[in-house]
Amino acid sequence: MRRAIALAAAIAVVAGCGNPGGDLIAIEEHGGPAGAQRLVVTDDGRGSCNGGELKRLPSERLLEAREAERNLQGLPGKDRLDFGRLPGRTIYTARMRGAEVTWSEGARQPPVLPKTTLLALKLRNELCPAIAGAAP
Repeated sequence: MRRAIALAAAIAVVAGCGNPGGDLIAIEEHGGPAGAQRLVVTDDGRGSCNGGELKRLPSERLLEAREAERNLQGLPGKDRLDFGRLPGRTIYTARMRGAEVTWSEGARQPPVLPKTTLLALKLRNELCPAIAGAAP
């Protein structure tokens, strides 16, 4: 019995080696002071800015991304939701497996969207240092 458990555990470890996680959530920003960028968080806790190198994220950021993905997936409606775009404001589009949500900074929106906007700002600061340093 112990051998069977040890063998199963070894197979699970080997199967997980070198298998990068898929994308958990991708957030695109357009029209803001930092320009356009695409921020991606993977299931295994890494992130990238504009298709650059994947970097390890703090566990807190991964938890925030998972919460945002879960809450955005839970919004009532279709698989593509648009909460409006205000002129002169940053427009965000979050893409997850089977769903896409677009909103604008300052537009009327469900509470999950300002939290996702904050997540995007944190990710930009952590993953896109050149962009974050150029923002006012």
